[in-house]
Amino acid sequence: MENDTVTTDDLAVMVKKGFDGVTKDIKEVKDRLTNVESSMVTKTYLDEKLAKLSGNLVTLVRKEDKKVNILIDTLHRKSVLDDHDVKQIQEIEVPPFSPKA
Repeated sequence: MENDTVTTDDLAVMVKKGFDGVTKDIKEVKDRLTNVESSMVTKTYLDEKLAKLSGNLVTLVRKEDKKVNILIDTLHRKSVLDDHDVKQIQEIEVPPFSPKA
């Protein structure tokens, strides 16, 4: 029968091997997390981009609104539209856009 006694040194070697495996796994998880963090966007970044987009949309809508008003005035002046038609068209309003915070 063999001597199955485990010495302190043997135990230390076994524990070290176990911890080395765990340490390797933790390093792999940290590396993957670093990769994810470096490729994801932040809330601040999204907020800034959405604010810029919102501003661009407001500018475009205002330009289109100006064009429509000029067209209405021109058609009214040329008697294509009467006062009633102009009033009906101008009563159609697009609700103001306000981004949610």
